[in-house]
Amino acid sequence: MRKILIVEEDVLIREKLSNLLRDEGYYVIAVKDRSVAINCLERESIEIMIIAEKIIQENGFELLSVARQRLSNIVIIAFGENENAYRVRGLFTKGIYEYLSHPLTPSRVLSSIKRAEERIALLEENKDLKRRIDYRYSFAGITGVSEKMQKVFSLILQVSQIKRPILLMGESGTGKEMVARAIHKYAFL
Repeated sequence: MRKILIVEEDVLIREKLSNLLRDEGYYVIAVKDRSVAINCLERESIEIMIIAEKIIQENGFELLSVARQRLSNIVIIAFGENENAYRVRGLFTKGIYEYLSHPLTPSRVLSSIKRAEERIALLEENKDLKRRIDYRYSFAGITGVSEKMQKVFSLILQVSQIKRPILLMGESGTGKEMVARAIHKYAFL
């Protein structure tokens, strides 16, 4: 179940959004101001934040900054009455994923949430793939997938068991220092 934080001063809009999303099965936290929202971001693993543009503008984008620092994969959806393309573009540069203008119809809100969920799924999949690649093709901090690199990794393991000084030679920038660290790491295992 995705955790969604709604930040809106107007109690009617806040309740309408909360009820809509709860009815769809989401875990919803609805707050009225920036300070409570920051507290929620520090305590909860919020995945999607829906925030009124006026709250973003009031605090000079502080809330967006806190959200990005605390939760790197959070998807932020802003909404408001402003149709000024310059101001909306400024919101995108500050880290929002999507902007919804009023009126907030249930279908538009749910479509936006679905797109946000797709983005979260892609970010999670990307993170998982990077982790698997690092695990599979990394050796003591050196990453390589080619057959030659696999031979280098094997050689590092063999050489690391020698109880004598080892001379590493090669051109500048070829990774001698990284290989030396790897040899040291695997020495006498």
